[in-house]
Amino acid sequence: MKLSQLGKLSDLELAADASAMAATISAAPATFGLTAPQAAEMSDIAELFNDSISAAEAARVAAESSSFDKDLNRETLLSIYSQYLNLMYATPSVTASEIMTLGLEPRSTTRTPLVPVTPEDVLATPFANGTVKITWSRGGNKYGVVYEVECSDADESNWAVCGTTTKQNITLAGFEPGVPKWFRVRATKNGAYSDYSFNSGIYIPVPGLSLAA
Repeated sequence: MKLSQLGKLSDLELAADASAMAATISAAPATFGLTAPQAAEMSDIAELFNDSISAAEAARVAAESSSFDKDLNRETLLSIYSQYLNLMYATPSVTASEIMTLGLEPRSTTRTPLVPVTPEDVLATPFANGTVKITWSRGGNKYGVVYEVECSDADESNWAVCGTTTKQNITLAGFEPGVPKWFRVRATKNGAYSDYSFNSGIYIPVPGLSLAA
């Protein structure tokens, strides 16, 4: 290899060759027309260069990890803020001035709000620990709609809101195993409400008991 080619080597190639040369020269400096201090200086700078490569690689890995974490947290933040800010806009008791204190535009008053569409395909899945997962399809609703999930006893005499979400599913807890329940869902946006969905009835299994006939 010519001396002029040293500068064309990659960092890792240069570090390896420099370390090998320094080790050989340091073993017998006079053989190569150098003094021991000169050979030591070559060895020291080779070691320093190797250390700087390791440090740069560690910084690169850390930067990539930090960038990945930042992008993931950004995506999560936008998802959560979109969900809850849409819920805020859909809550009639939140005033325009309160919305503006957050630096956001108030609700539009120049267009007629569309009445949300009734959610469809409501399905309630019970678990023996007293939790119930309710899922549904949008039924044509666009994003920004809030879904109210109501529950009632078997006789359907005491409907009450038991959860709200902008997603297409919700998991509710605290139900007594062995007690039948009904669930229904409606959509709301800007103070307007859809009709209620068809009811989905379930029987919450008692732990340890088989539901098989």
